[in-house]
Amino acid sequence: MIPLPFAGNNMIVRVVSINGGRGAQKKLYELGIYPGATLRVIKSWGPGPVIVELTNMNPNYRSSRVVIGYGLAMKILVEIM
Repeated sequence: MIPLPFAGNNMIVRVVSINGGRGAQKKLYELGIYPGATLRVIKSWGPGPVIVELTNMNPNYRSSRVVIGYGLAMKILVEIM
């Protein structure tokens, strides 16, 4: 498990856990980021926020991009798929 910002660009990852308080967890859940969710990392390195794309294995599902601040992204632990 690694923090989300340490995953490379264009990697597919699965959220394992969120190490934050209730406020951080609620905010991420509302964005669609929760344990078990699959994400594609768009931008994770360098200054600024982390950009991810919420993915779903359903071909009829339209994916969406989410921008997360670096501090909040560090609380998201992921595994590379």
